Formats: sequence, structure tokens, C-alpha cells
Amino acid sequence: MARPPRIPRDIPWPWAVAGALAGLLVAVVVFAPARWLAAGLSAATGGQLVLAEARGTVWDGSGQLVLTGGEGIRWAPERGARIGVLDRGAPGETIRWIEVDPFWVFHFLNAHDDGDAVVVTGCRAPRLNTSFGAD
Repeated sequence: MARPPRIPRDIPWPWAVAGALAGLLVAVVVFAPARWLAAGLSAATGGQLVLAEARGTVWDGSGQLVLTGGEGIRWAPERGARIGVLDRGAPGETIRWIEVDPFWVFHFLNAHDDGDAVVVTGCRAPRLNTSFGAD
């Protein structure tokens, strides 16, 4: 009469349990509601990056990524202003900072040398207009 097969005692049960838990963790993350990701993203960025209209799961969902203004965009002339000048092809640590009166510039358009001076052209306003037409 044949003996029934014996279960070896050296089966790596801790590895099997760890693998099952890792698989469960991946499943929870992948199939988690997208709104969980939205809440975590907002908390991690202090509300400056928001996943709006989060629907579905993290793996198969949708949402609109929105960059909010928050404290990152505000007019603070008391902090001063400066323009960085870097020679073309020079390493970044050789930048020269020039203190200027505070102003808001939407975009610098051009810069060129004029003898010993650097001429900078840009769309300049005396302050940041955050009301967009109200004042």
C-alpha cells in the first residue's frame, strides 16, 4: 500500500504570505477610487495641484489636472525684484543678479548687449493685475 504524499516542512510560507500581501496592495492601489488619488494629490501639494472631476479607479479613470494659483502667484513688491543675466553658453553658477524696482513682466521678449550694457525688452506692468479687468 502506497503512502500518501507528505507535505514538506520547508515550504517558504513567509514568502507566499508576503507575495499575497504585495498582490493585495497592488490591487488596492490600482483599483482604488480615483477620488482617493485626488485627495492625496491635493494634500501633498498644499492644494496647488488638484485632480478635478475624478471618476473611476486609479487605473481606469479620468479627471482634470488643475494647477491652482494659491500662494505661488501673488504680487509682493516688498520682497524686491531682480533680473538674472547669464552669458550665452556659460554655466548656471556664473549668473549675475541685478536688483531692479519691483514690476510685473508677463514675458521677456529679447535681450542683447549694447556696449557694456545689457538691454532687456519685455511686456512690463507696474504691478501684477490679479483682478483681470476689475481695477
